[in-house]
Amino acid sequence: MTVGEKIKLALEYNGMTQTELADIMNLPQSSISRWVNDQRIIQTNNLKTLCEALNISADWLLNLKGDKLNDIDIR
Repeated sequence: MTVGEKIKLALEYNGMTQTELADIMNLPQSSISRWVNDQRIIQTNNLKTLCEALNISADWLLNLKGDKLNDIDIR
């Protein structure tokens, strides 16, 4: 599942429109549309707000698994 598909799914689950999300994030609706259609990558400064607005984790959205620091031997 792409990032855009996950955003669309989260919007539907939360009963939220792209316009409502854009208002919450103080962005143009066209930015949300581009994310949903996988035409643009989400800027890191918008990632936290997006995840909070949709009640999702960045790990889920970006298909991240585990904590990479666990694999590093720090001494």
